[in-house]
Amino acid sequence: MKNLGEKLAAARNAMGFTLRDAADQTRLRTDIISNMESGEFNFKLPEIYKRGFLRIYAAFLKLNVDEIMAEYAALQASRRGDARKAKHILERIAPASPKDVEPPQSVDGRYESSEDESGGDISEDQMNYIKLGAVFVGVLLAVALIIFGVSSLVRPNAPEENPDINMASSAPASPAPRQQASPAAQPAKEYLLGISALRDTYINVYYPQDKSNPLYTGSLAAGDKKEFKYKTPLKIMTTDAQNIEVYRNGKKIDLSRGTGIQPSGICEFSVSARD
Repeated sequence: MKNLGEKLAAARNAMGFTLRDAADQTRLRTDIISNMESGEFNFKLPEIYKRGFLRIYAAFLKLNVDEIMAEYAALQASRRGDARKAKHILERIAPASPKDVEPPQSVDGRYESSEDESGGDISEDQMNYIKLGAVFVGVLLAVALIIFGVSSLVRPNAPEENPDINMASSAPASPAPRQQASPAAQPAKEYLLGISALRDTYINVYYPQDKSNPLYTGSLAAGDKKEFKYKTPLKIMTTDAQNIEVYRNGKKIDLSRGTGIQPSGICEFSVSARD
């Protein structure tokens, strides 16, 4: 049985791509791809980026992304010494063998079998419990009805209205002295951030003061676009700034003039909340 790294390498070879070809297509570094195909996954990056790179590479190789990510989770659990969790994950994604799959039943057949099972499983003790429960519920309903009836009988009647008194009319009140209205605080202006993917990439959008709760983190396929409303500056981290275009209120931001933005590779930069 092939391990995760061997599956990635076999899929790339089947497509006829070299490491350099795969790196050019995915914009991932060759050393990262080589590390994943070796099954090590020990390059020095946060876990969220390892998963993001693996998801991008699996999608590029046209593999089942969910199964690949599940195998990766099982691999990490096994390395942490949690063999039971790793086995559980692998069993969930393991395809059922043909002999274990029963032919589908007709609707009538399923109905009859469910009746047989339900009829045979109810013992005499269970029937007694059901009867006792029904009696108990009936007693509660009777008590509730009695209480409701008594309360409605002793409830005082609503006071009658005097037709000679017009409750809506009132003497004109003397005007209160006009006070100088204090200017209301201006609410923070809301901006619309748009991120368009030119090629398959991975992004992480978050507020600097709340990095642990990002607005979005995940892959972005070529042609896809994500939009976010914000009032304070945002941070964007991406695998390659050349793979995305960023817009604020529909106006494109020139990333080549931003600080912290590298010509290629992983970079992180801020988007301000001002015109």
